[in-house]
Amino acid sequence: MEYYQEITILPEPEMPTNFILSKVYQQLHIAFVEHQDAQGQVPYGVAFPEYQEEGERIGLGRKIRIFAADEKTLEDLSLSHVLQRYADYIHLKRTRRIPGQVKGYCCYCRYHQDGSRAQKARRYAKRHGITVEEAMQLFPKKGRPEYPYVQLTSATNGHKFRLYVRRIPVQSEENSGFSVYGLSSQSSLPVF
Repeated sequence: MEYYQEITILPEPEMPTNFILSKVYQQLHIAFVEHQDAQGQVPYGVAFPEYQEEGERIGLGRKIRIFAADEKTLEDLSLSHVLQRYADYIHLKRTRRIPGQVKGYCCYCRYHQDGSRAQKARRYAKRHGITVEEAMQLFPKKGRPEYPYVQLTSATNGHKFRLYVRRIPVQSEENSGFSVYGLSSQSSLPVF
């Protein structure tokens, strides 16, 4: 990955940052779907430079970086057109070359939670012949989510879901493609 564009969510008193971030990310996902190859891979990686998963405030931050191997590939995505409806809520920087010195590399990948407490309890109750209420006692209530997320809506069935994002530091750069969410557990992106 040699080039990137950065999107910054502007502060908006009437709307939470994560709401706007989710709407922007939904548009990115739709654009990525249009650029996927036969294997469902896209040439675009997504990084969150303000990512925070520890402490009181977990979140993806206000910035999104879209990476591509070359400038033309990034320009083909046409982010200013893709994000046109959110122009009042974001600042989109021009395409830039990655700096010569980077701090390291990270993979940003999708994290699947194990399912809801109620789903687990129903399955357990059915398998072990106990009531759902008894099974619910076996599964502790979850606190806050383990990883930051964006709220998306499925274009297929219209259901809302949380796309949890996990950041994994790695030793070197690797590019084997990205999912239609711009995420990958094998492909890494530079940190700077």
